[in-house]
Amino acid sequence: MVTAVHAQGGQPPRRETRQADTPPISPDELVRKLRSLADSLSRDDRFSGVVLLARNGTPLFTQAYGYSDREAKRRNTVATSFNVSSIGKLFTMMAVAQLVADGRLALDGTIARYWPDYPDKAAAEKITIRHLLEHRSGITGDIFANPASRRSNHVAVELVVHNPLAFEPGTRTEYSNAGYIVLGEIIERVTHEDYHAYVASHVFTAAGMTATGFPSNDALPATAAIGYTRGLDEDAPPPATLPPFARNTNVQPRRGSAAGGSYSNVNDLLRFIMARRRGTLGAPPRLAQNVSAGGSPGSNGIIAEGLPGEYDLIVLSNFDPPAAGAIERVVEQWLGGGRPGPGDVRIGGVRRPTQAPNAGASSPAAGAATTLPDTPVGRAAADYLKAFASGDTSLMRSFLTTRMAPGQRSTDERLNQYREMFAENGVMTLVGVDAASESAITMRVTGAQSGPLVITLRVENAAPYRINGIQFLMDR
Repeated sequence: MVTAVHAQGGQPPRRETRQADTPPISPDELVRKLRSLADSLSRDDRFSGVVLLARNGTPLFTQAYGYSDREAKRRNTVATSFNVSSIGKLFTMMAVAQLVADGRLALDGTIARYWPDYPDKAAAEKITIRHLLEHRSGITGDIFANPASRRSNHVAVELVVHNPLAFEPGTRTEYSNAGYIVLGEIIERVTHEDYHAYVASHVFTAAGMTATGFPSNDALPATAAIGYTRGLDEDAPPPATLPPFARNTNVQPRRGSAAGGSYSNVNDLLRFIMARRRGTLGAPPRLAQNVSAGGSPGSNGIIAEGLPGEYDLIVLSNFDPPAAGAIERVVEQWLGGGRPGPGDVRIGGVRRPTQAPNAGASSPAAGAATTLPDTPVGRAAADYLKAFASGDTSLMRSFLTTRMAPGQRSTDERLNQYREMFAENGVMTLVGVDAASESAITMRVTGAQSGPLVITLRVENAAPYRINGIQFLMDR
């Protein structure tokens, strides 16, 4: 469930597999169950935000929960805007798609073509716009460093352009906020406009998004929600007693960038996906099913487009992940769909025990993490599950040759086995992570055809962190 694909960025193109054209649940029952789920999570102080469910572009359910300002007891409303974290990359992708359509950018044009004085000249000659969109550039950097000084995309550039590449461009896929910061700078250089101003004019205004923008988080308007984080370490076991919430103002960049961090509300995001779907934003229509997500301390958002039954689900929260993801995944299960969940939520150093009520047999065990860790082991597991999302032979072959350690069997033999496994299990959806270390991860998944499974992956201790062992256990 990774952010949007191909010309508009995100992970490499893949074929989406719809599990049910007619969901095994009526619209009325879906709304009833969704209301019950969100009510329960809110009562347990595990969700604060807004949920919108639409069908064919018409909202069926929109409801706000919790507080936009806990100290002032100001409640969220359906008009409240939230920090959407990496969902903001969709706006950068749209800006790039517009410039490609205008002929001002080429997907296979290099950084050097648009930014001749880029500090690493050798890298600039190799890295393309496509590499940046698809997280295959190798550019690294901590965009959360010195958050108080971050009020523009241009300021963030200095945090990323002087670092050595993590890998040769095009040879690997590794989520890169830094690459999107570079895209933002390229947009500025091509358009001769500030990134924020360009996106506001050509994306927000064009889509009728009147509540979306880039406010500074130390001077938020009353219509925006303050983010609240428990400050937990994603890589450490959750404590028996959860710490209290604290404002996230000092851990988030002051202002959003091309990598994310803009503010929007659910109605504006529905306007955006409908405009994109209709092709009215100066770029080709975007019709694919996909799930886009963003997460960081005190912020979690999900846009699930084109779910079975022509549903769209938008969930925004001012709590740590997986506040929004916990709702979205259960809804997908109810609709008879589901895609792998590894890379969808950028955890940003957050882990909380989560068990969504009414989730049935596929709900995670108490205390289990519901997202994969953003570590070499977690990313290897994410790539493994993505391989099972496609059913596409070429993508499976690419996974086997780049992410699996060599063994006694040839790639063709392994590929045949993977085809058989895909036919038997169908798309695997992440349910929870039972254990993760530097060299292994055990996760619970649900196969669309096979049902619950427990998978343990063993991963090399050093780069390129290939998978060197897999164990399956039926979980019935």
